[in-house]
Order: sequence, then C-alpha cells, then structure tokens
Amino acid sequence: MHTVKTPSSPPPIQSILLDQQGHVVESCDTIFTVAQFQGPDLTAHFPLVESIFPQLCELSLDGPTLHFPGVETSLEALPGFYDFTFSRQMRYQQSLLHWCIRDRTAHYTALQGHQQARNEWTMQREWQQQANRGTHPPSDE
Repeated sequence: MHTVKTPSSPPPIQSILLDQQGHVVESCDTIFTVAQFQGPDLTAHFPLVESIFPQLCELSLDGPTLHFPGVETSLEALPGFYDFTFSRQMRYQQSLLHWCIRDRTAHYTALQGHQQARNEWTMQREWQQQANRGTHPPSDE
C-alpha cells in the first residue's frame, strides 16, 4: 500500500467563539475574516453548522467534542476542505461554543488524487483480467 504524502507544514487553524444565538464573540480570523459575512449569525452561512446548531448549543462544559472531518464549503470566500471541531467553553463569564476550523484542503486534495489513481489502477487490472479470460466489459460505443 502506498502512503499519501501531504505538505509537512501544519494547516491553518481558526478559532471562533459563538454565543447561543450564533453571534461571533471572538475570532482569530486566521483563515477568513468573519466580518465579511452579512448579519450577526455566522452559522447561517454554513449549512452544516446551521442544521446542527441546536444540538451544538446542548453540548456541556468539559463534555465531548464533536468532530466533522472533510467538510467542503460552497462559499466563494472559503474554497476547499476543512475539519470542523466543536466544544463548549467557559469564557468571559459565559458558556460559549468553540468552533475550531482546520484547513485540510491540501490533505484531502492529495487523498482524492491518491484514491482516483487507485481506482483507475483497479479498473485497469480488472479489465486486464477479463481480457485474459476472453471476456471484455461492455464498450461505451
């Protein structure tokens, strides 16, 4: 089995704190500036986050984190693949939702290329085996 090589530098990480309404309390803006999105509710721009936000609000302090790897956004300002991690933290005397966004575009793009090459190799091998047995897959013609 081949190993997938990805860039060795650590991927950018953005940390966002949200209140119970989805309003940004704090963001380091490492990957994108939250101010570029219209309206106070940042979750409205991320369908996955918006759809699970009620459940995210129910996370307990010091409870488990929720991790969603390989999220692809449809936002022009945020192309690529990201790992989303959510946890509840006590900050500024309030319980806030900590949303960690890790840019994994290089990693998942490399995995896609590797998977595509592997699929093509498998298909070629199967076609060759069928040719050796005298049976061919149906032609596209």
